[in-house]
Amino acid sequence: MRQTCYKSEKHGDNMCESTVLIMRKDGKQETLMEDVVFVSVEDSRIRMVGILGDVKEVNGRIKEVNLTKHTILMEEI
Repeated sequence: MRQTCYKSEKHGDNMCESTVLIMRKDGKQETLMEDVVFVSVEDSRIRMVGILGDVKEVNGRIKEVNLTKHTILMEEI
């Protein structure tokens, strides 16, 4: 798992990327998306945007956000 932060020259602030993991109903955990820079939640719909603008949407629930490890753990619903 990569832990990446860098200084944005355009905005002058730091940008950190996270890895989104999902806990499946069977208890198995897997990587859902890497290099995520934006996450939005509307009801049970979670939208993730990657550093290159790629988008992924899933039904789930955010269980844990670990800022030190740059991970977001979701659970499947």
